[in-house]
Amino acid sequence: MNNLDIRDYKEETEEIIRKFERKEDFVYFTSGSTGVPKKIVHSYELMKQVAEENCRYNNYTKDDFIVNACLPAVSIGYPVLSVLPALISGCKLRTVAFNPYEYLNEMKDATHMFILPAVYRVLKKTEKWTNFDCTGKVVSCGADIVPEGIKADVISKGARKFHHLYGSTEVPPAISNSEDEKSIGWAMSDLIDYYIEDNELFIKWKGQENFWQSGDLIDDYRNMIVAGRKKNILALNCSRIQPETIEKYVMDNTNVNRCMLTIKKDKVWMYFDGDEYPSTVRETIQEWYKDSPVNVRKVYKIKLNPMNKLIRTAEYEGVS
Repeated sequence: MNNLDIRDYKEETEEIIRKFERKEDFVYFTSGSTGVPKKIVHSYELMKQVAEENCRYNNYTKDDFIVNACLPAVSIGYPVLSVLPALISGCKLRTVAFNPYEYLNEMKDATHMFILPAVYRVLKKTEKWTNFDCTGKVVSCGADIVPEGIKADVISKGARKFHHLYGSTEVPPAISNSEDEKSIGWAMSDLIDYYIEDNELFIKWKGQENFWQSGDLIDDYRNMIVAGRKKNILALNCSRIQPETIEKYVMDNTNVNRCMLTIKKDKVWMYFDGDEYPSTVRETIQEWYKDSPVNVRKVYKIKLNPMNKLIRTAEYEGVS
């Protein structure tokens, strides 16, 4: 197909196209970041429905150019956000394995680009990102809590739209056409069913039989603002707060590239990598844990899964 420039993930892409053309089921396995790893089977009808919604959200035409240098082939986002929309709309697609040094170079000619939160937080501190031109692009961000300020950042660089992606292996993205970096409820698809119980989101596409218990806590029922993961709440006598809130604050206000907050033996630990002093990180986090000591350790590299999500069970040997 002349509109597909598959530089990496050729075998995986050919398999996606073959299954789609033969109207077969798609099988995926969860990473375990949102619960016990499990097998997920999606019908051809559901995959087609989700891909068509993504075409509608983005108004894809044959003149558009999707560059996927961020979403790995093992993710559900790879087919429903890039390969299948390109097949359906006829727009141009290029797929390239993620390379932090070449990522922005690959994005120069794209009309539509994806950026993962962990990637953005590192890139935004570089001169290359400062000088990057987003003129006319649709910039989509998701797969984790979207960084605060990313929309204003890309719009200031000329982007014509910011798109908040939300979904999972169980409920493929994107469930809405939200242009709000905090809200996933803005412009929810008519093809989505959901309810909220004990502040937790349960959701599915109408073509699916069962609701997915997301594990995501919702702060604002009307706009559906995701506060963080239910299982990640750090509870101590002095505080009860989502670690994502603190991690975002530290990364946005220091020279930390990535960090992870956790509890070990009833003590709060912050692991981080990047060009920063542990004392600075400790002072930044202490605002939340004034009555409890925070152990801060600089490590060589925070461990991530293939979707650039934190592996919260990882063990580290610190460098300081």
